Amino acid sequence: MTDELIFLAGTAASIAFLHTVMGPDHFLPFVAMGKTRGWSKKKLASVTVACGLAHSLGSILLGLFGIWAGTTLGTLKIIEGFRGDLAAWCLLSFGILYTAYGIRKAIKDKAHSHIHSHADGTVHNHSHKHHISHAHLHSSKSKLSLAPWTLFIIFVLGPCEPLIPLMMYPA
Repeated sequence: MTDELIFLAGTAASIAFLHTVMGPDHFLPFVAMGKTRGWSKKKLASVTVACGLAHSLGSILLGLFGIWAGTTLGTLKIIEGFRGDLAAWCLLSFGILYTAYGIRKAIKDKAHSHIHSHADGTVHNHSHKHHISHAHLHSSKSKLSLAPWTLFIIFVLGPCEPLIPLMMYPA
């Protein structure tokens, strides 16, 4: 590895770190989802890293396409801007839907009572929560969650603007 390539990789890593830390939209969705779903630190880290790599790779591929096609940086910024708007709307929509899901789940989880009558003629008032009263267990291992995949797709669509000039400079 040449000194220039090491410097370029170090610069890209530094920019990526600052880009992530300074943009709460780059880490808060993962923190919130990991907390609400009870993810282990290992799962949270793996989902976050996968989304981060996809986020960077989408822009790197666009930059390489720009270099291959001889496109100007201005044209690539227009494309990245469109991707950014699309990703922002997707992230906002995902947040609204996830919030609505959480509110609905919280309302359904509220304790309430019913009058129950049994075959022997006994009648009583019974308080319960629906999520506890299931007669069967749900296996968390077999259940496919779309939320991490939704975040993954949003981050693939989302531009990583600081990488485009960095990709074009060596070209």
